[in-house]
Amino acid sequence: MKSTGVRLQKIIARSGRASRREAEKLIVSGKVTVNDITVTELGTRAIPGVDIIKVNGEEIRTEELTYMVLYKPRFCVTTMKDPQNRRCIGDLLKKWPVRLYPVGRLDY
Repeated sequence: MKSTGVRLQKIIARSGRASRREAEKLIVSGKVTVNDITVTELGTRAIPGVDIIKVNGEEIRTEELTYMVLYKPRFCVTTMKDPQNRRCIGDLLKKWPVRLYPVGRLDY
């Protein structure tokens, strides 16, 4: 097991392929390969952009993280989609070219 890099379940979750818990199930069930070697041990690490990671035979794309600061307007919730149909930052950033992970105050 590599001591450098990022845990596989985190890489898979960041790619949007599965949640971290679902990624753990995929790893344990032998559906994940790193550089064409099947991985079944949780905690295995890989280097995004260097190692070739596949889930069910399909290569996952890793993305570089970009951080953005947004001054959230009043009456806008910090989420990409709101089940209560309140205005959210997802409405403000619909056309943003990369996947967003909003963090911050959740108050309305």
